[in-house]
Amino acid sequence: MKRMFLLILGVILLAGCDRMPTGKVSGTVWWKGKPVEYGRIEFVPAGDRTLPTVSAEIHDGKYSAEVPCGEVVLRLYKLEKFPTRYLYGKEIPDSQAFQNVLLVEDNDTSTKKMTIQKGVQNYDYP
Repeated sequence: MKRMFLLILGVILLAGCDRMPTGKVSGTVWWKGKPVEYGRIEFVPAGDRTLPTVSAEIHDGKYSAEVPCGEVVLRLYKLEKFPTRYLYGKEIPDSQAFQNVLLVEDNDTSTKKMTIQKGVQNYDYP
């Protein structure tokens, strides 16, 4: 009987360990007066490095993500088309590729830190 009790207690304790508190964050990302058409937002843990980095896609300026609670550093990217390249008057096919462009510079700490709390939060940039 004692073994069964300890086994059940162990299962209950382990079941609760894998769920870390999270908050649902959503918002709009603007760049130069327009919503970012396509991009990515990353939530990088600022203090606790054991927490995962979470990223979410930005479509028509909107994003939504479930992020572990705590202080995070934001990294915002927008998807930009490479400039068209020409060789002898003909367009080079690879020039249709896209690149991620970082919107918030790494040395800009004033606008890219936030604290994630349990529940629903809204964060619009800028």
